[in-house]
Formats: sequence, structure tokens, C-alpha cells
Amino acid sequence: MAVGIAQGQYLAPNDHAIIVGINRYRTGVAAPLNGAVNDAKLFREWAIRPDGGGLNPDNVTLILSPDNGPFVPSRDEIETEIRQFYERGFETGQPVGRRLYLFMAGHGIAPPDGNDCSLITANSFASPYWVVQGGLTADRIRKQPFFEEVVLFMACCRDVNGSAPFLSGLPEAGQPLQNSKYLHGMAVKWAKRAIEKELPNPFDRAQLLWQSVFSHALIKGLMSAIDDNGEVTSLSLKNFVRKQVQALLPPDDNRPPDFALDDTIPPIVFREAARTAAASSPGAQESARHAARGLTPVEINAGAATDIEVLDGASLNKLDPPMEKTATGTVKVYLKPGLYVFRAPGQQLVPVRVLGEATSVTI
Repeated sequence: MAVGIAQGQYLAPNDHAIIVGINRYRTGVAAPLNGAVNDAKLFREWAIRPDGGGLNPDNVTLILSPDNGPFVPSRDEIETEIRQFYERGFETGQPVGRRLYLFMAGHGIAPPDGNDCSLITANSFASPYWVVQGGLTADRIRKQPFFEEVVLFMACCRDVNGSAPFLSGLPEAGQPLQNSKYLHGMAVKWAKRAIEKELPNPFDRAQLLWQSVFSHALIKGLMSAIDDNGEVTSLSLKNFVRKQVQALLPPDDNRPPDFALDDTIPPIVFREAARTAAASSPGAQESARHAARGLTPVEINAGAATDIEVLDGASLNKLDPPMEKTATGTVKVYLKPGLYVFRAPGQQLVPVRVLGEATSVTI
């Protein structure tokens, strides 16, 4: 049970999640990863946080590769967790829940003639790889009368090198619930490789962790991609994650994520307006809106100075970015990634490169 949440008081008691993270593979099959297990753990933390997904931890299954011992999980182990929803739905004849999250992090491949993404399982051999096909799995679940919404996130590469049997051991499509919704979010577009790097823990910025750039941006977006209505939706999340990923990668090696959803129907809502208002101060909501537009907060500590100028780093032209005073001598400025120069009256010019992560500067 989550700390501070009594049984029956979860914000999303009927949501479920299956979360997979694989760092370790057989020698010669795939190089070990640093961030996939962290990705999975962080997504689980978001899922069960009262200010995050609000799920009952009993409804969240976390499947991780161990640091040593057997090479697990396999496709059968992952699909066994999914089959429980089929068993429950077929036995009761009733929907299983409102929403299912599928989150998979690890090495991945894509079919050479399709648009899916598959997680390579830990027990795989090469040629062909053994995989869990993400999009096909999510679609087979959605096309059963089990969930109103199925959300898939694949923090994986979509390399097309190497053949694999792209299939699913789950029953084929049945009759979905009326107006069922879906969101598929993939770390990169077809035939591209995902990037992992050391980034701040989304819940403890003082701690650096290896993560995929995609999952780092995703969790930030699920917490703060607030639209003009005060909600975090599949549409605002898609736009936020694309901007954040591109802000965290160099311009000459930019690998935007790929999202699929039905934009002809109302979007999936991850955070309602009333919940946002209750959980956030007006200043925090404003910060989230700036972040949704791809702007990064930079806190400027200027002592007694109050008139801070922001200049373009190349032309030294004066800019007029969103700015708010947070305390005496402290100003928060919202900027796109790039090179800037800060100046206070009587002080020297201070060049600063904004990389897409919140930072602070003393001038």
C-alpha cells in the first residue's frame, strides 16, 4: 500500500500496469544497458504516486532483469502476466478495469516492413531474436472487452538489423469496448536507435541516474504537460515529450519519439484539471505550461539586482522571455535550449548554455 493512502482511496483504483525493464542479455546477443531497469522503476514510482498515476500498487506488476543468474524475463513470463486479464474477463464477462499501462524498456527492434516496436527478451538468442511485439500486444488487449483505454510506452530502439518472429502468444482480436482509446508512445521513429544517458531523477533532481531520454521526458510530461484546460492529456503529453526529447539531444543527432493515437475522439486524460488545481500552486501550474511549450526554467541569483537582462548568445540582442521574480534577488526565466547571455546592472556578461534541464546561475 502506498504511504499515506488508505485502501479504497487511490485516485485510479481501476487502472492496471505491467512494467518491464531489461538491462542484461546473453553475451553476444546484445550489449548490457545502464538505464532500462531504472526506466521501469521510475515509471512504477510515477504510477503509484498520489500526485502521479494514482494506481493501487497491487495492480502494478514490475518485471526486471536481475543483475546475475538466469536470463529473464522471457516472452512467456511477460505474457503470463497479461493473460490474467483474459482469464478474469472471460470468467466474469465484465471489463477488468478502466486503463492498462504497458511499459517496456530494453533493447528493441522493428520489423523491416512494418511500424511496430518489439522488446528483445532477456533469454533471447540472436538470429532470430525472441521478442515481445509492443504494438501488436497492446492492440490485441484493446480489441477485447477488458479495458476502456490501453496505453503503451516502448523505451526501446527500433533497429531493423536482424530478423525476428513478430508475433504474439495472446488470443486474437475479439469485440472491444465501445469507444475504446489507445496511445502508443515509442522512443524513436522506425529504424532509429534510442539514446540513454545520465539525467536527473524526475523525483529527486539531486540524484543522477542512467535513463533513456524518452522515459525521462515521458515521466516529466506525465507530471507536468498541462494544457490550456489544466489537464495532462495524450495530446499535451505527445507534444511535451517530443519537445523535451529534442531539447535533451544535440541538434546533429536528434531522434524524436513516435506517437500513435486517434485524434478524432476526445484524448486520454492522465491528470484532470481539478486534480492539477488541488496539487499545484498557481506558480507551479504556470511553470508546467511553459514546460509544455518547450521552455526550460533557469533560476538567476543576482543578489540585490532586480533588473535582469537576457541576451541572445550569438547576436547579443536583448530578448523578452517569460520571467518571474521568486524572491529578492532571484528571477526565474523560461528559455528554449540554446546559448544566452545574462546581465545585471553594473555586472559582467555571463554566458549560459541551456540544455533542456532546469538549472540555476549566479551573476
